[in-house]
Amino acid sequence: MLDLIHKVQLEITGADISIAAMLPAVPPVWKKGPIKVRDVYSLYIYDNTLWVKEVTGKDIKNALESSYMYYNTYDFGKTDTLLVNPNFKVYNFDTLQGMNYVIDTSKPVGSRVVSLTYKGKPVTDGQQFKLAVNNYRGNGGGYPAFAKDTLISMSVDEIRNMMIDYIKKKGTISPEIDNNWKLIPDYLLSPARGDFDTLVRRGVITPTNLGIVVRPDELVTRGEFTELAVKSFINDIFTWKNKIVSFKDVMTDNPFYSYILTLAKAGFINGYGNDTFGPYDPVSRDAIATIFFRLMGMDQGSLSKNFNKAVSLGLFNATDDPKGALTSADVAKFIVNLRFPVVTILHTNDFHMYLLGSTDATTKKPIGGSARIYTLVQQERAYNPTTLLVDAGDSIGGGPPIGAFFYGKDVIEVYNAMGYDYETFGNHEFDWGKDLLAQRVTEAKYKYICSNVIDTKTNSTYMSDPYVIKSIGLVNLGLFGLENPDLPTLVNPDGLKGLEILNPATTATNMVNTLSGKTNYVILLSHLGYDGDQALASNVSGINLIIGGHTHTVLTTPTVVNGTNIVQTGNYGNNVGKVVLEFEASANGVKVLNTRYRLIPIIDAIPEDPTIKAIIVPYNDEVTKKMSIVIGEALVTLDGERADVRSKETNLGDYIADWMKAISGADIAITNGGGIRASIPKGPISVGSAYTAIPFDNLLVKIELTGAQVVSSLENGFSQVELGAGRFPQISGIRVKVDLKKPAGSRVVEVLFNGKTIELDKVYTVVVNNFMAAGGDGYTVMKKAKSSKWVTGNWMRDDLVDYIKANPKVDVTVDGRITFVNP
Repeated sequence: MLDLIHKVQLEITGADISIAAMLPAVPPVWKKGPIKVRDVYSLYIYDNTLWVKEVTGKDIKNALESSYMYYNTYDFGKTDTLLVNPNFKVYNFDTLQGMNYVIDTSKPVGSRVVSLTYKGKPVTDGQQFKLAVNNYRGNGGGYPAFAKDTLISMSVDEIRNMMIDYIKKKGTISPEIDNNWKLIPDYLLSPARGDFDTLVRRGVITPTNLGIVVRPDELVTRGEFTELAVKSFINDIFTWKNKIVSFKDVMTDNPFYSYILTLAKAGFINGYGNDTFGPYDPVSRDAIATIFFRLMGMDQGSLSKNFNKAVSLGLFNATDDPKGALTSADVAKFIVNLRFPVVTILHTNDFHMYLLGSTDATTKKPIGGSARIYTLVQQERAYNPTTLLVDAGDSIGGGPPIGAFFYGKDVIEVYNAMGYDYETFGNHEFDWGKDLLAQRVTEAKYKYICSNVIDTKTNSTYMSDPYVIKSIGLVNLGLFGLENPDLPTLVNPDGLKGLEILNPATTATNMVNTLSGKTNYVILLSHLGYDGDQALASNVSGINLIIGGHTHTVLTTPTVVNGTNIVQTGNYGNNVGKVVLEFEASANGVKVLNTRYRLIPIIDAIPEDPTIKAIIVPYNDEVTKKMSIVIGEALVTLDGERADVRSKETNLGDYIADWMKAISGADIAITNGGGIRASIPKGPISVGSAYTAIPFDNLLVKIELTGAQVVSSLENGFSQVELGAGRFPQISGIRVKVDLKKPAGSRVVEVLFNGKTIELDKVYTVVVNNFMAAGGDGYTVMKKAKSSKWVTGNWMRDDLVDYIKANPKVDVTVDGRITFVNP
């Protein structure tokens, strides 16, 4: 399409050369058949006119340098730099017709034009040309390259109208690409781009005078392969056998003479056996396997056996022809997978069923969402097929209605479609009890790994493997998982009957001992939380990487403790972590060359994958019908932000506690701040708002506690304020003073009931959720309640919906029922 614009500009003006931009950011597609006026206008969207200017070769070079700022400086995968600069305006990206040129994107801006020729000869700075250009660009628009040049002529009519006349005159057009310009590295569009990048980083591929040119689709000769082989092992010491070698067809003027001689004298190649080597013959699969296996000290003894060994390592397919020729891309893939394996690990944590994502509080734009995440995953898998996708727990539970309504079934379906490889258990996986979790696990096509949750009946890990060993070529990755040891206090203990949670440090030590002799790299999927991960790493050596969760910590760079890299992404799928592990395999084994990490924000600029979106939409439609029903109005924003409900009294905390007290008729209400998961914005309150605020399948329980037990419960609630723990109490019916400077367990300074100090021996009725009544969040004293009974037997969120319906105007302010002295 762009070449069509050039043809029109050149034919109309008779100029030597033409420069033009693709004006729409997303160019239209003209289907075969009639062309309408609106088609041309959709292609050329501006009312530009056509100028001819007299320009110099230097002007052209400067214009191209400005235009090709469109590409970021290519760094061969050393970082995660995008190929195209998203901040560059696409209408400032021009191409040139009438000259041939080469752009090296690996060079800095201003020195990227490495070749520029006109009619086969290099263009000089002072050489003059007639340039067809639109009036905007010719007048310096976008960049000033041509503003000072002499104007020869200008049209009155618009370029798009000239295009219409051109097409009418031709009658039939069939635009063809003439490939007069190219980018280098020349493999930028090759499926093997990641492999070529690795070979550049390892020094196996080095620039020519025109930069990195590998001709990815051309066959590799035997001579070319010897160069790649020698450079792949350049830092290793060859065992010289001082063989006397000469090949009749390899003379000193052969470009691969030194490489062929190096391998032959060391005994790694033998030639055909008739004193010839065939340097220009295509290299075969069994030949490259044999040469590399010899270099790595793992020669199987024959071409056929070496080919079969390569198949067993996943380097070839069993159906491949052992004598078949290989392209440059094929060879690059072989070398990387065997000699320089690269493993990419994409990781999430604390997804909490946010399938649709959420909205950024600052930009108000969409963020997260499984469909966007999957677009990123596919891009990474295309770049490096040895990419693992893992999750550190809490993918289900504790989230919005789209997940809660289906008990996480939809999340499992989406994770299956995304191709997750491994996940460990978070505490929220047990929100609905171990039996429902077992059902979810059986639906998953990926593997759960968790080494410290034990089924006491079988004395084995519950619904999971304690560890896995993932083999990638000669690299063996060992992965194991750890659940948070506080699980019995984080979920309803009734749902954990028959399970035992083992000590993480002891378990991790056992896992490291098990994996150390079998693997080259040990990875822990952890739900211990950021502090727990650091403590574990300081006490247990031998874990290379901890992919963490639970505390929703955003780590833009790894935290390194005792040689262990610790990473975590935050929550809700707002970021995806990317760990790139670079290995080197040799006769001496496998070693880690480099570890790179990047936290990738999942922003609205990442398009949603339609396949994943199609899975989510029916679930969302079903739940939206119910969730969108308006039940009341919030006259103020009701604060349920995670950091607030876990550290101070909030108006939503007050409202929920007051509602609990009212519906139950209890003296006192206590609810854990961690059970409140979202704010309710000012405005209409929908069923979904209530479900999102308190998403768990909890029921209200009315229990009898003494005043002393009430105080003990409050001491527990205020014991971990500094950690942002979910046990923080939101209350009703009492007023409390707290001194956070005192040690945990002695922080409650005063508790007033009906304006008087609570009586320690008196029995009070207290309404709580059944999670707390069972000892959850550390409220173990509640298990000693004198009596307990269900309030309604309904889910709390459904009772809250009914309450709001009956009292639709919600206007709550914090009244100081919790105060801190010496805060």
